[in-house]
Amino acid sequence: MWRPALTFWIIAWNNDHQSSEEARLQSILETASELRGEEKIERAAGLIRLTYELSEQDGTRAKPAYTSISGYVIAATGHLQISAYFDDPPSRAVAYRVMGSVRHTG
Repeated sequence: MWRPALTFWIIAWNNDHQSSEEARLQSILETASELRGEEKIERAAGLIRLTYELSEQDGTRAKPAYTSISGYVIAATGHLQISAYFDDPPSRAVAYRVMGSVRHTG
């Protein structure tokens, strides 16, 4: 998904190994970048939400230094992995609203 100043990459993962939500959260945290910042974990309505930000570099972009948000919405049946790349503070706010709007309909 894309719009000016904001791009999302989204992938849906099944819970093929029947791991608990907490076990999958721990697995994600174990492999996440040690350089992550603004980490937040929320537990509500049968979901675990993890978000964190990373400073990134891409020499092919007009503005080579930027920040991304990595988000995970974990439910019993699987989880969504969401990456948001934003160019300005208003787009950052939209990215967090989109990640916060994900619901599990089970």
